[in-house]
Amino acid sequence: MKQISTIFFRSLPNDEHLQFQTDVKALIDANKPSALRITNLYVVYDQAYTTEKVTIETVLANPLTKVIKEADTFRDMLEHGFYLFVESETMHFNPSHREAAGKIIHLLDQYGDLRDLNYSKKSSNILTRNDELRNTCMGDIETIGGTEWLNAIEAAAIDFNTKYNTRSMHEAGKSNHNVGAARIQIDSALDAIVKQINAVNWVNGVGEYDEFIDQMNHIIKHYKGLIVARKGRKKAEDTPTTPEK
Repeated sequence: MKQISTIFFRSLPNDEHLQFQTDVKALIDANKPSALRITNLYVVYDQAYTTEKVTIETVLANPLTKVIKEADTFRDMLEHGFYLFVESETMHFNPSHREAAGKIIHLLDQYGDLRDLNYSKKSSNILTRNDELRNTCMGDIETIGGTEWLNAIEAAAIDFNTKYNTRSMHEAGKSNHNVGAARIQIDSALDAIVKQINAVNWVNGVGEYDEFIDQMNHIIKHYKGLIVARKGRKKAEDTPTTPEK
């Protein structure tokens, strides 16, 4: 029997997470919660959706939010660019470049794709990793000509922290809108709905919800595509281990 696919919600930025839940809510509304036999579960989900919508829209209304997002995108771009640069050096015609790049790649892979980390942890982990690169692989970095890459990434990480902290101070005087908690709440509510529909469809064995499941999976596929596109070097089946914000 058909089943609703899984999606790692925390890989979605706040605006995409809200849009995803908006699309899902519209689909459920169109199919009617009563017809899907999730009326009680939907009440919880609907309340969680309202909470998330208010909290995220409040954050997005902050003029500094756009600045933060642009700084994060630039920081991620440099992270990805540096990895591709080092990776290309592993195929350099000069053996010393290939050897040096191999050592650097090994260390980079130990830290994993730092773009998966949330806002508050990403820069600190980048700076920690770069310190280790400088302490253990500086000669190799110089061999492949990667010093300017390190400097640029560190500058971007520090610049992000400055802007992020400015926004945090700006929001300190506002009502405490906990986006993280709101996201967890609605993700949990949706998970309960998904489990219910999957279970009924499996037990009944007659494909009662096949059409709804197809529509739901179409939405999920779209947002998974957005996640994969951002990963760049990561494959579609990779699973991140940390929340986005």
